[in-house]
Order: sequence, then C-alpha cells, then structure tokens
Amino acid sequence: MSDRRQSMEEKISFQLFFMGLFGLLLTAGLCIAVFHNAFQEQVWAGLRTACTEVSAAYSYLSEPQELAGFAADDLRLTLIDESGNVLYDSAVSKELENHLSRPEIQQALANGSGQSDRDSATMGYRTYYYAIRLSDGNILRLAQDAKDTWSI
Repeated sequence: MSDRRQSMEEKISFQLFFMGLFGLLLTAGLCIAVFHNAFQEQVWAGLRTACTEVSAAYSYLSEPQELAGFAADDLRLTLIDESGNVLYDSAVSKELENHLSRPEIQQALANGSGQSDRDSATMGYRTYYYAIRLSDGNILRLAQDAKDTWSI
C-alpha cells in the first residue's frame, strides 16, 4: 500500500511540476509580447515626434544639406522628392537608389504620413522608418535602428 501511495504522490508531484513549468513559460511569453509591443510603440512615438519637429523647421531651411543639423548618431534623416529620388541622406553621401517603392514612402504620398520597419538579418537589429509629406511635396523620412526584443 505504501508503494501505491508513493507512486500516486510522484504522479501528482510530476503533474504539479509540469503545470508550474507551463505556467512559467506562458507568463514569460506574455511578458515578452507585452514588452515588445510597448517598445515598438515607444520607438514609433519618438520617430513621429522627431519627424514633426524637423518638418516644422524644414520651411526655414534654404537647402536640403541643412537637415544635417537635425541628425543624431541614432537618427537618420532622408529627404525624398515625389518621384522617389533621394535629395539628402544624413548617413550616406553617395547617390542612393529610388525610394518610391518603400512602404513608408508610398503611405506618405497617399496619406500624408507612413511607417514601416525592416529587419537587418546580418546586423541583428530592426530599422524603424517614419515618413511625412512636407508642404512642398517632398517627403521627410526618419529612421532609427533598434535591437529587437529577441536580440535583447
């Protein structure tokens, strides 16, 4: 009878252990999802704010290169015309390919603003893009690289 009781105790212990492990994994997964969403919203809000501030000062600039004063180490500024041609980029001095096919540019042309994000498979980070159509028809796009939740 004690052998049977011991095996029942072991069976119950194993069940409790696996229920606890399942609960722990479920909680960890939910926390990661919540933190990831909060992190993304924080990045989008920061880019929207920065883009709004730079676009407000844009009308006072005499040439696109003056946008360099608004660039930061972690913030890339790109000025793009309505045809998708890059007029200025704070990170690259060479001529860049046409940006008309980029989702954030298409959204900005259609709706006044747009956003998208893309992974960098080689660098282990995600780049967040926010674009806004300016009063002269050009598009101001800001980009920020950020480690994603999985790499953190």
